[in-house]
Formats: sequence, structure tokens, C-alpha cells
Amino acid sequence: MTWVTFGLFVLLNVYYRLGAGGVSVSGADVSFERRFDVELFDAKNDLAFLLTRSGAISLVKIARGAFPFCPLCGEWEPAGSVVNVVGYRKGPWIYSDVASPFSEAWNVETGESVDLEASLGSLDAQLPVELEAVGLDFGAEHRVTDVMVARDFPRLATINESCVVFNMAFFLIFVVLMAIAVTFLLRRTPGTGGHSL
Repeated sequence: MTWVTFGLFVLLNVYYRLGAGGVSVSGADVSFERRFDVELFDAKNDLAFLLTRSGAISLVKIARGAFPFCPLCGEWEPAGSVVNVVGYRKGPWIYSDVASPFSEAWNVETGESVDLEASLGSLDAQLPVELEAVGLDFGAEHRVTDVMVARDFPRLATINESCVVFNMAFFLIFVVLMAIAVTFLLRRTPGTGGHSL
């Protein structure tokens, strides 16, 4: 039973790494729930572009994942938003044309930021003086797209929740099997209250 479970564990992880969206078991489809998966692309200094499956882009802090999900599911995971809804890049500056509770602009080299009132909403109709003061504008040549991020920045091995969830289920099964095995061995060992032949 343990070797069958371990074999299934290895097989599903290989299948997942090949990009599968799920598996079919005895005619029933089991999804990996990859629709919420994201990709991370290195933007330097523990920052990364986060791309969702819908093509939305954010600048986030990243951290190494905890064992055993690192390295099993990847290496890096998001650790907090920096610039939400990234739309532009000019030199080391990554910035948005929409005000939010996060920073609207961030310099990935110096850590300098521009933080505006979230109530301002859309910024492209009138360039805020705070963005103009650091030399930013909303020119089309500075526009950021998911295609450009994937082309120009190194992809990071991302730990996604979909991988964590199905592996956590296997870890729980292994714990239960281990507990059964230990109980069985203790009952068979002389001097532990069990029966010996």
C-alpha cells in the first residue's frame, strides 16, 4: 500500500510538472485547480513580476518557500504586493496608471517609491506631479505587457497553491500510513505489551 501510494505521488508530481490540469481516475476527473496559478519573473532585489492566467501584472516581494514544498513545488512564492496592476516601466521604475492601497511606482534598484491616495482612481487622464517629479509618464513606449515580461525577465520556479494542496493530501496519507506501521511494529515487538511467537 505504501509503495503504491509513493508511486502515485511521484507519478502525479511528474504529470503536474509537465503542465497537466488534472487527472482522470476511474472515470472521474480530478482537477489540480490550476486556474489560480501564477508565474513569477525576477525583477531584482527580492522583487518579481507576478503574472496571473488572465494576463494581469503586479510587482511583488518574493520569499523562498518552506520545505518540503521548496523544492518539490518550486522555489519562490509571493510575499506581499508592491505595485498592483503594473502598466508601465521606465528605466528602473515600475509603475501603474491606477491608484491603489499599494505604491503606484517603485524603483527596483533603489527601493524608492511613490505612494498616492487610493481615492484618485485612474491616473492616465492627468499625470500626478509625484510621478512627473521622478521623470515618469504614460507614453505608449513604456507600456508593460505579459508577453514583454515573459520575454525580458528570468522566470522563477514558482510555488503555486495547486501544487501545495495535492501534495499536502499525500503527506497526510503518508503520516497515517507511518502511524499504522509504527503501531504494528510496536505490537509485534517483545517487551512492549504485544505478543511474540
